[in-house]
Amino acid sequence: MAVAVISIWVDHLYSDMADDHRTTSSSTPPAPQAQPVALLAPLQAKIPAARLTEKGVTVKDAQLLPRMRTGAKVARDLYLALHQRWRMALFSSLAKSHETHMIALTGAMARFGLRDSVADDRMGIFSDPDFAMMYGDLLRQGRQSIASALRVGGELEETLILELDTAIGETQSMTLHALYKKLRRSTYNHLMNIAHGMELRGDPFMPTKLPRSRLSMLTHGPIDTDFFPN
Repeated sequence: MAVAVISIWVDHLYSDMADDHRTTSSSTPPAPQAQPVALLAPLQAKIPAARLTEKGVTVKDAQLLPRMRTGAKVARDLYLALHQRWRMALFSSLAKSHETHMIALTGAMARFGLRDSVADDRMGIFSDPDFAMMYGDLLRQGRQSIASALRVGGELEETLILELDTAIGETQSMTLHALYKKLRRSTYNHLMNIAHGMELRGDPFMPTKLPRSRLSMLTHGPIDTDFFPN
């Protein structure tokens, strides 16, 4: 099984993104359909896809971006705490990668004139009680054992992949579409590393959210090198 490389990237993030906000091409393959997941549950209300804010993004984009930014903070903070508990290098690498996701999403929010959803960047601090509860639950499980920590990380990465599937399918912004695809490639690599770490410990990763066929494709296929900046 290939060992994925944890990618750390900020520079040139927008180098291949369009500056306008035109609708994405109809030739773009549709994102896989997924059931609503925990982080996006409050966003499932029917919002007209074509309704635009004054900032040039849809209302759904304007709601989704801040929540994804906070979700990336949940991941970063969780991996920082798990690294402190278990001193496993993988968790440190994952935390650094999610930090770059946070930076990228914050940049996108600023680009479209949206206020940053993270008022306090300290580890484990969340103004939204749903995210605070999620972080606490995941951390309690992850502190039980290294195996539990890896399983929790895998479940979180699965959730983030499904979120990004939804975001890619919903957005009409070429800029956000490109960004979300880059984030999803990175998240694929996170899951591949976690699955590999579990296999090395004789505890094969079993998906709880992604179809097994998709997980097999991700964990046994080649690394998606198209993710990395030129």
